[in-house]
Amino acid sequence: MAIESIPSATVNTAPAAPSETRSLARSTSATELTAAPSVSEKTPVAKPPASEAQLQSAVNAANDFIKPITNAVEFSLDEESDRMVVKVMDNATKEVIRQIPSEEMLAIAQALDKIQGLLIKQKA
Repeated sequence: MAIESIPSATVNTAPAAPSETRSLARSTSATELTAAPSVSEKTPVAKPPASEAQLQSAVNAANDFIKPITNAVEFSLDEESDRMVVKVMDNATKEVIRQIPSEEMLAIAQALDKIQGLLIKQKA
């Protein structure tokens, strides 16, 4: 079998030369370039805030998941602000090593919520 018998319709698998790539880019129509969804189509729809029961369910699920791995991490729900709190504890002494967000930050957030409420009441 000679080389001349190979059909000429074979696919060229070599990468295109830069000049060929530029000519292909120029020949692309405007509709092909705008086929991707716009930014407004990609933005997620705002979801309503989770209820306290949903938050507590998520906390329980997180604790159940992490318990077999380590009991030094504890997830909880701050009752006053309904925010998730993560505590890293010492297994031996049960002392809190780190809390995220800290007690101070929770107090500041609660104070800011009260101040915001006062400002809104004064403007109304």
